[in-house]
Amino acid sequence: MAIRTLCRAGWGPAVPAVTGLLGHPHPVVRETAADGLVELGGPAVPALRKAAAHARPDRRTLYTDVLDRIRVGEDQALSAEPGPG
Repeated sequence: MAIRTLCRAGWGPAVPAVTGLLGHPHPVVRETAADGLVELGGPAVPALRKAAAHARPDRRTLYTDVLDRIRVGEDQALSAEPGPG
């Protein structure tokens, strides 16, 4: 699927379009977009925050859930890094 390819490649210009797909009517597309944005991590955060800020209250969790998944993934990566000495 194109979404996976763009996100795995880390292609930043795709972030707004992939973020927009979180509101797609088909669950598979929404899930793939969310997974791709999580894989992108930090570069997806500004677009997700902007989308969440402008979303209807009943749609806001589409974006904040992905932001939470990114934060958890980054926290886990930091805790897995070996400490000094």
